[in-house]
Amino acid sequence: MDTLKGMKPLSPEIISKAQPDIILVTDFGYDRLGNAEKLATLPGIALTPAGKNKKIYRIEEHDLIYLGPRTGENVLMLMKLIHQ
Repeated sequence: MDTLKGMKPLSPEIISKAQPDIILVTDFGYDRLGNAEKLATLPGIALTPAGKNKKIYRIEEHDLIYLGPRTGENVLMLMKLIHQ
């Protein structure tokens, strides 16, 4: 994962190998599946600490990807999610 540049689709194998504690999902992807429980059952995600502990969070795409006047507020929101 540390060699990838930019936004890329990830295979279940790459996600599983990365073993993330937290997964941030844009609103588009999250809403397609419905909730964290359903996302946690996906191949690759199910094998991660994030999937096992249901630490999968829905983030508005524009808040996660784009910089703007609310960037500081968005960083604080992400910090709270990650360190709760």
